[in-house]
Amino acid sequence: MSDHNAITMRQQAGLMSILNCIRNADLDRYLSRCRTVVPALDVPEAKCLALAAIRYYRGNKEARAELSIEQKLEQYWYGSLEAGKADYSVYDSNVFISELWACWVVYSRGYLRSLRCTNRLGNGISVVERVGKLRKIADLGCGVGYTTAALKELWPEATVYGTNLPGTTQYRIAKMLGQEYCFNVEPCVSTPVDLVFASEYFEHFERPVEHLRAILDVGQPRYLVVANSFGSRSIGHFNTYLDGNTKISNKAIGRRFNCYLKSRGYQQISTRFWNNRPALYERSQQ
Repeated sequence: MSDHNAITMRQQAGLMSILNCIRNADLDRYLSRCRTVVPALDVPEAKCLALAAIRYYRGNKEARAELSIEQKLEQYWYGSLEAGKADYSVYDSNVFISELWACWVVYSRGYLRSLRCTNRLGNGISVVERVGKLRKIADLGCGVGYTTAALKELWPEATVYGTNLPGTTQYRIAKMLGQEYCFNVEPCVSTPVDLVFASEYFEHFERPVEHLRAILDVGQPRYLVVANSFGSRSIGHFNTYLDGNTKISNKAIGRRFNCYLKSRGYQQISTRFWNNRPALYERSQQ
């Protein structure tokens, strides 16, 4: 059975689209899946933390008082930067399991839903319609795989894979979801793709422009859908970034990133997305 047929059968059976998975029951299923990978996970605590993070990211400042565990992990991360050695073990913390769910519900899910909304390009069509049929899609830093599953639903005929670090909790959870939603999880981009999706991804690299260069050299994507937030303080983000031997503030690295895309022949397509997120880039035909 093809991946397209598998997704069609799922929809015909009345199973909910991954883009609508935000209910408490969906969170329960997510945490149950995580528990099979992390037996020691305190599910009630993880659920409370995820729900508090969602409220906070949606503007409820009072919810911050419920996020002390997450704040300690954030402080630990920035402390490791001050000590001169970034400690990436924060990504394997059980706290990050809740953070990933909250970011999916509040941020990346919204970005992906916007791609199918009509009249976002000023001509009555959606980004999905503008891009058309794709053969291969890469979801950079796919987390636990919800964004990758959503991309597979948006382009069911495409081969879709997410990138993540092998051996991590996120990688194992994403592999489980991939079996259900017909996508793969790979260590990195290793072959040409038609479209790259990157939500809150490049901020986690101290040399984001160099990493972008490597992605473009190998992947050669026609389209990029990118949602960067270099200037925000968060677990895994840097206060200053590097481009070659030059230190650049987190407020300025975004301009350098965009200029490099332009130098590689990518043009930003005007959209009507709020705050221009996600940004859509298309490579000019040579």
